[in-house]
Amino acid sequence: ETSRLHVCCVAKSAQAVLRCLPESDGFSSCQDLLAHSILRIAIWIVGIIALIGNSYVGIWRLQRNINTVNSFLVGQLAIADFFMGIYLIIIGSADAYYRDNYSDHEYFWRHSFMCKIAGFLATYSSEMSVFILTCITTDRFICIVFPHSKSKITLKLAKTIVIGGWAIFAIILAIPLISISYFDDFYSRSSVCLPLVIGEVKTDHSSWLYSVIAISLTNLIACLYILGAYIAIFVRLHQSKKALHKSSSKQDNVVTRNMVMIVGTDLCCWIPIIVITMLSLAGIHIDKRAFAWIAVFVLPLNSAVNPLLYTMSLTVFRKSIGPASSGIIDVGQKPRRKSMMPFFSASTQSTGF
Repeated sequence: ETSRLHVCCVAKSAQAVLRCLPESDGFSSCQDLLAHSILRIAIWIVGIIALIGNSYVGIWRLQRNINTVNSFLVGQLAIADFFMGIYLIIIGSADAYYRDNYSDHEYFWRHSFMCKIAGFLATYSSEMSVFILTCITTDRFICIVFPHSKSKITLKLAKTIVIGGWAIFAIILAIPLISISYFDDFYSRSSVCLPLVIGEVKTDHSSWLYSVIAISLTNLIACLYILGAYIAIFVRLHQSKKALHKSSSKQDNVVTRNMVMIVGTDLCCWIPIIVITMLSLAGIHIDKRAFAWIAVFVLPLNSAVNPLLYTMSLTVFRKSIGPASSGIIDVGQKPRRKSMMPFFSASTQSTGF
């Protein structure tokens, strides 16, 4: 047993041992940081899509200068998801740089400042993305389930909450960057610099508990809340439509489709990670290669898909229902229609689906 992958790679190549520890983390091999060519291609594709897509969202929002709660939250979501794109490009670039001789530089890379910054960006992005999605869900939940409530999320309150979120998560995730023994290897658990619990839990490294509470448990609670809130939204919309004796319209189908996609992508990103983490904590063996594929393909999925769900699909939606209602799609945007508008139409249009 050794502390470095390089020694094991040399021993295996010389056929001096049958089994040597540490084994590969599932992402890398003795030759490459990303062992599989599909992973290399995927990380660049998702990274570029996240960068371009979220840049488009930011420019799209700035050009329209819409001062609404929904527009502000979606803009902040684009910033958070943009960081994930940067992380993916950093990992892809490191893989290209260390190609064919990764094991010689494995220890240096995992403990380098660049790897720690990459891990910080990925975790900061995912945590803020989930946090802002929770804020968006809360805003839509109040507008639809309690349409006459005076306790609305104002633009000022939304800014305060999001700025506070940026600050709190920055502190929580920057603390492990400090050189103290508790956080040894926090961002160096794997070659892709993710601080997630993978495989056997090393109880002598107590930072695993910090990772589980700050990342996995927090996101589990957020995912369950988002799921519950959208179920309540869907039920409320269905009840209102039934009370008005209305059949499903094109707009209703758009709302339902977007709701399913929003909840589905969010749950698909985090539930597999959370399940694997819990199984690892329970001592159940999980193939590290399975985790590697999930981390590269699934974890960054929201960052690439969110621009489509929250801005690009909204553009198509506006075109499909005409210019007359384009002014009431974003939450909080005025003027709203002054009439005895059916609840279903008013609530769905005002939420930004």
